[in-house]
Amino acid sequence: FAYPGVLPGWAPGWNGHGVAMSWNVLYPKNMRQGGGVAVAFVCRDVLGSARNIEEALKLAAPPDLALGQNLNVGELGSKRIVTVETAPGGVSSVLELKRAGASVFHANEYL
Repeated sequence: FAYPGVLPGWAPGWNGHGVAMSWNVLYPKNMRQGGGVAVAFVCRDVLGSARNIEEALKLAAPPDLALGQNLNVGELGSKRIVTVETAPGGVSSVLELKRAGASVFHANEYL
C-alpha cells in the first residue's frame, strides 16, 4: 500500500519474503535532540530488507531513531506475529503473540 504524496513503504504491507507489517507512531516524553532517522525510513527498510522477524526486529530500532513506533510484524510461512515498541535509543519491548484467538491491544502510547 502507499499513501498519495508519501514515501512508499510507510503503510501496512508485506514483502516477497513473507514478512508483513503494520505500524503507528509513538511520541515519547524524551525526544531525540537534533533529529534522527524518521520512522518512515525505518518502515521502508523493514519491508525492503527483512527476510524474517528477527531481521525485522534488528532493523526496527536504529540507535538514532527520531521518534518511537509500534510495529506488528508477522511471517506468513511460520504464522508468527510479534509486536514491538521502539523509542529513541532502541527497542523498549517485544511481545510474541503465541495463542490463536488471544486478544491483544495497543493504546498508541507508552503505558
